[in-house]
Amino acid sequence: MLSSHTYYVLAGSVPVLVHNSTCGPSGGGTIFSHFTDVSGVQGISGVDVSGMSVGDTIEVSSLQFGTGKNNFMAEKVGDNFVTDLESDATSGQLNQIGVQGDKQNYVIQFSQEAALYSKVRLKLASGAGEGIYSFPANSTLSGGYTYTVTRVR
Repeated sequence: MLSSHTYYVLAGSVPVLVHNSTCGPSGGGTIFSHFTDVSGVQGISGVDVSGMSVGDTIEVSSLQFGTGKNNFMAEKVGDNFVTDLESDATSGQLNQIGVQGDKQNYVIQFSQEAALYSKVRLKLASGAGEGIYSFPANSTLSGGYTYTVTRVR
């Protein structure tokens, strides 16, 4: 039986369980956050999140990162970047790392353990200071871990 903090939304024609309480990705180590907009979430997770409300979190079983479009903190053109900022990062914090506008509306999170299992090697971004990591374009995370997508704004 579902509790009051879970419900289903349709992702196209597929029902997806949504949690409106604090959830997190599975696995140990650092939790990495990739802030993005609706199209970024849909491209990476394959889920239509247009019906999500602020505070809603869904779990997905895989992530497919393509070619990054924001090269501000990426190691190489096309690489993706993540941060160890949490989902409650302020707009000011996100602006400082080049995440602006609608790209602040959703956060995709995964654990360090899940990245290592999927052979996705994160590298501290040079010149970025602490907390910004770059990883190669076209990286896939899967393998029995759960990943989260949260509407934060």
